[in-house]
Formats: sequence, C-alpha cells, structure tokens
Amino acid sequence: MSDLEALADKVKQDSISGSSETAIYVLKSLHDILSNREIRGEDLLGFAKLLRRAKPAMAPLSNIARIMEAASYDPDPDKTALASVERVMSNEKTAAARIAENAMERVEGTVLTLSYSGTVVNVLKTAAKKKDIKVTVAESFPLGEGRRTADILSKAGIEVTLIADSMVFAEARDSDLCLVGADAITPQALINKVGTYAITLASVQAGIPAYVASSTLKVASELRPEWIVENRVNGKLSERTQIFEPVPLELFAEVFTEMGATRPGRLF
Repeated sequence: MSDLEALADKVKQDSISGSSETAIYVLKSLHDILSNREIRGEDLLGFAKLLRRAKPAMAPLSNIARIMEAASYDPDPDKTALASVERVMSNEKTAAARIAENAMERVEGTVLTLSYSGTVVNVLKTAAKKKDIKVTVAESFPLGEGRRTADILSKAGIEVTLIADSMVFAEARDSDLCLVGADAITPQALINKVGTYAITLASVQAGIPAYVASSTLKVASELRPEWIVENRVNGKLSERTQIFEPVPLELFAEVFTEMGATRPGRLF
C-alpha cells in the first residue's frame, strides 16, 4: 500500500474527527508526502478518487481531491500539488480564529448545539473568554460525539448541559441561539451530522436564530454524498441508523466563515 493509499484508508477508518480536523490532517500528511517523495500524476488521480470515497459527505476532502486532480495534469504534478496544499494550509491555519472573531457579536447567553465540530468548539471557547455563556449539547447518536464536545467545553471552564437528542425542542425554548458546524455547504443544503435538521427546526420554532460556523473549504458547488445509512433486519424487525443529513439553507440566519458573516445562500 502506497503512502497516499494508506492516508486515504486512515481517513476512511476515522469515525471521531470533525471535518475541519480531518482536512488539516490530510493537508499536513500530503505536505509531508509531497515534500519527500516523487509523486506521479496518476498517483494523485488515484488518491483523489480514494479520498472522495473515504468520506463522501465531507466537502473539504472533496475540495482537496479536486485540487489534486487539477495538479495531476500539470507537467510537474507533485510540485504543483505541494504549492496548492501550502496555499490551503496557510488559509486554514488562521481560519478558526477569524471565524470565532466573526461570530463574536452573535454568540452569547445559552447556546444550543450538537455533535462535535472543532470549529464550533473554538467559537464557544473564544466567546467564553469575553462573555458569560452556557452551552447545551445534544449527545448526537448513533456515535455520541456530543459527549466529546461537552467534555472539552466543561474542562475549559464553560457551564455545559448534555442532553438526549430527543430533548432539543424542549431545550430550544430555554436557549438564546443555535450554533452548528458543517461537513459541507452546498447551494441546496447544509450537510451535517444527523440530528442537525431537528435541532435547527426546534430553534426556528422556538424563535431563536440558528447559525453555522464553517470554513469556506467546506463550501462545494455540488456534492452528492452517501448518508451512511445502515440497515439491520431480524425477521420482522428492521433497525436503521444514519450518520449525515441535508438541512435547507433557508433555516439558518447566518453562516460565520473566515471571510465574515453572511446569509448562507450568498456563499454561491
């Protein structure tokens, strides 16, 4: 197995990291590989295909794959790919801080969120340094990543309440805003962990704004992901779990990116 194939396989096996963390890991790993080995154009094309298959719902990986495909046709594919990786890494290195700064005016009071997003966690930790905030986190089954968010924020000194996913409608009435991350933002929908649609609808129904915190690396003009649906059948009993889902963009008041705060539809 080549270094590029091993990288794609490791990404596929990772069920814990958020899309931003995964993208940074891929970029750093690519930088190391491209800096120390001669990579052919066909190798970049093969890697791009594997990377898309590894996490179909994560736009950053789709965008990185697209960059590798473009570099593969250059006379010096590895040098072109390395330059592109360095450019994206440079932007992502400061993106989290800029996103937090752009969200600062809106984030206060009790914040309702779910699952785990490194970008959202950074926004909340940054806001807590200047404001008195509380966070309510839905645990986010089937993988329960909300517990990771609750653990990180509570250790940072933030008051956190962990709730069952089914409680989001009740909790939204006692919250001031909803803040979620994104695995992808497309012209049709925001794509994120299953449960995002419910928590967003709960917020809209409760009359509080729902916001998105996301790097522009997660913006994709088109993405047709697999929702990762698992079906188990035992006689007449069927059991189904799902990982990702689309949420209509019009439900969100604003999206905070490293470029500023705007309506989601204006990203395209």
